[in-house]
Amino acid sequence: MSIPFPRRALAAAALALVLAACGEHAGASDPSATVEVEVTPQACLDALDAAETVIDDASQALQILGDAMVAAGNGDLGPLESAAGELDALKAHVTPAVSDYRDAATECRG
Repeated sequence: MSIPFPRRALAAAALALVLAACGEHAGASDPSATVEVEVTPQACLDALDAAETVIDDASQALQILGDAMVAAGNGDLGPLESAAGELDALKAHVTPAVSDYRDAATECRG
């Protein structure tokens, strides 16, 4: 299928304009110019990782507490005792993660 002449002429003209604009833009840049790129400091990346760990742990703690409240409402002590153990284990994981976050955040802020 061929494009009728007027449309072909318009398409060719539009393409020529686009190519000319790209050529002007490319030619306008100075090849010796340097581009400064910001790099996120490792301490800031570490702080984000630690914060994500703390958030995940907090979410897990809320789930455990929610299940424990349902069990308490039903008068079921088994899940309550289990929740206490799970929260103790989670606390052992959260405490160093919070410390890691604080240390990395302090270093990130410089």
